[in-house]
Amino acid sequence: MGYSTCYWCHVMERKVFSDTFIAATMNRDFINIKVDREERPDLDRLYMTATQLMTGRGGWPNSVFLTPDLRPFFAGTYFPPVDHPGRPGFPRVLSALQEAWIDRRDEVEAIATRLHSEIESVQAGLRGGDPPDSTLVMAAVSGIHERFDEVNGGFGRAPKFSPAIDLELLLDEIETHGDSTSARMVTVTLDAMAAGGLRDHVGGGFHRYATDARWRVPHFEKMLYNQAQLAVVYARAAVLLGPSRWRDVARQTLDFVAAELTSADGAFFTALDAEVDGVEGSFYTWTSGQIEDALGSSAAAQLLRYYDLEAVPEGEGGFALFQRDESVATAADSTPLAEALRALYSARAVRQRPRLDDKILTSWNGMMIAAASDVGRLLGDDEAIDMARAAADFAWARLRRDEGRLWRSLRGGSAYQHAFLEDYAHLAHGLQALFEATGDSLWSERAGELVRVATQDFGDAVSGGFYNTTAAEDLIVRSKSAVDGALPSANAVLAHVFLRSANRPASLHQAWGTLAAFGDGMRQSPGAYTHLLAAAGKALRAGSAPSLDSAVGPTARGSPLSAANADLVDAEILTTVPDRPLAGEPFEIVVRLQIADGWHINAHPATTGLIPTTLHLELAAGELAVEVVTYPDGEDHVIAELGDTLSVWSGTVELRTRGTATRAGRDTLIARIDFQACDDRRCLLPTQITRVAELIID
Repeated sequence: MGYSTCYWCHVMERKVFSDTFIAATMNRDFINIKVDREERPDLDRLYMTATQLMTGRGGWPNSVFLTPDLRPFFAGTYFPPVDHPGRPGFPRVLSALQEAWIDRRDEVEAIATRLHSEIESVQAGLRGGDPPDSTLVMAAVSGIHERFDEVNGGFGRAPKFSPAIDLELLLDEIETHGDSTSARMVTVTLDAMAAGGLRDHVGGGFHRYATDARWRVPHFEKMLYNQAQLAVVYARAAVLLGPSRWRDVARQTLDFVAAELTSADGAFFTALDAEVDGVEGSFYTWTSGQIEDALGSSAAAQLLRYYDLEAVPEGEGGFALFQRDESVATAADSTPLAEALRALYSARAVRQRPRLDDKILTSWNGMMIAAASDVGRLLGDDEAIDMARAAADFAWARLRRDEGRLWRSLRGGSAYQHAFLEDYAHLAHGLQALFEATGDSLWSERAGELVRVATQDFGDAVSGGFYNTTAAEDLIVRSKSAVDGALPSANAVLAHVFLRSANRPASLHQAWGTLAAFGDGMRQSPGAYTHLLAAAGKALRAGSAPSLDSAVGPTARGSPLSAANADLVDAEILTTVPDRPLAGEPFEIVVRLQIADGWHINAHPATTGLIPTTLHLELAAGELAVEVVTYPDGEDHVIAELGDTLSVWSGTVELRTRGTATRAGRDTLIARIDFQACDDRRCLLPTQITRVAELIID
């Protein structure tokens, strides 16, 4: 498992998979599958967890060996073609695993069973608990402060990835409390990243990470999501803390995306590769002689007063260009230096270019739409807003399926792969940000449509929060996590979407429900939930956390509140027509709901951000094909105190559909109804009730 711009994935492809002996062994003894982790983040999440559990570390390429039922039993990252000290060669790994599978199958199965259980535990996470409070938000901020590198900026040791998620939380603290400690850390870090080799001083944009603590030597691939995250951070910091140089960084980052990662239709491509012809960074590195050839000796000497060169270990003699510390505020304003950098850009343009990963990912496009919208709004940049609008138009026209759900990817004009939670979350976030930048309610309405689908397809109506995949995905574990990775967690992004729509009280309730669903996890490891805790801080500033019985979906099945919720709604499988249906012939099914006086349940579809009432039907023994359920129109329910109008049902409601049983005989028809009961003061926990009816199929 890897990705298009992964340097070590390419190395393994060239040196290992292309070796004829190794390839023959693989094809003889194994079924070999290569997966693009960016197209299948669900598989990447599960099997990277396996690798981390087995080895204590992770990375790509991720080499995972599975049983036929897809449970992992051995994993590692890069394996060389021959044995190295401390690292077996891939042939030795293949031989040992084949021998274990043939001769010690029971041991392999035991490892796979244990690892499956551990993956399930990790991916399920700690759910439920009390909603987060301000103490927990401050614990996350303190954790970031403790990891700060006082010398070089950033957090932790090398390699150093751009800490955009951490910086966003610190910017919240600056904006809310005027936190001078956070302001100092943000300033040092943003200047260090902008001056270092992490930033492409010639062409704009940022590389994925720095291999050293001083930010000077990057790993050279350029990812769309890094540009989105950092453009917003620099723009927001410029507004809050003042340095105009950060406005330039934000604008130049968007200029890079427009020039290098934008399609003719306005959509955004995924990444640029790190290597050319197997040489890491060769498109981006320089020698002093190359700079002098491009600029002339006088201009080169002037440039190198402000810039310096750092050797790139994998670069075959090339050097990364970085800005000297003392010139951070000076170089950006110097016309001769700007002219010199443009001359280097022209000289570099004739080099062989890194490969473009031209697939279009819905979630990453959503991130970039949000970034361009926010940069445009913050800096008064109409060009950035136009950039966001063009991409949003493309996404709505080309990344949506006929029934309103999303595709994950598009390449070569064809969309493919059903979308995941992160696609709905990030695109909804981007459209909501575009609404805030333009005032055009169309974008907010479209964001609301995506939230409704996400709630229906991914929402956990019992415990709150959202699964990362639909129930239809054939995976060994259905992941439900709010832990951040390189991208913020999808649950956290949705919480931010709800909060950006918090002029609707229902959206604020939904945000609190998502926050409470992961309360225990955040308390155990606040640093893993930084973006969700940033949402918690915003929610707390919007108003104190509601009591558990008024939040949407915070705790677990079987709680007293769930039981009380269920007591307020009765259900009955009213009739089937005919009463003895024929196998293979459709028959009508009617389920009647009776809702207690003074209470209501959400209609289907529900008001934006709320959980719709949903009917699920099945047979206990046989198979039942169910047509689309006909839900009655909701009635408007005005809650004056909240200034909101909800779409609800009260009293008696009938849900109708048709089903077809595949075989004759006696069976049991099972109806499961997911719903949430509310009155004018509170919403109880979402819950599910089950009703059954005996059925004879002729």
